[in-house]
Amino acid sequence: MMGRVHSQHSGQHDNHCYIAVLGSTVQNTGLGNAILQIPEDIAEQVHADIYLENSNEKNLKFYTGRGLVVQEEVQVKHNGRAAMIYIMRKGYKK
Repeated sequence: MMGRVHSQHSGQHDNHCYIAVLGSTVQNTGLGNAILQIPEDIAEQVHADIYLENSNEKNLKFYTGRGLVVQEEVQVKHNGRAAMIYIMRKGYKK
């Protein structure tokens, strides 16, 4: 299912930067901003979009504050537990 979602929202054949893992246990120190700045700079230079799948609702404010937009919310189930995945994208294309 996530393969379909990734293909649908990442633009599988278009130019995009997929952020596979971004994590920190330290909050409110600027570390998340510093980590995200590198792929943002690259995406802007090559006119690509940034695409990520966020599974923590608490992080939505951080990502939307950086200009990412929720494209879709997908509920996934694993071992009888459900989780929401927020498909997010930020455009840098001309």
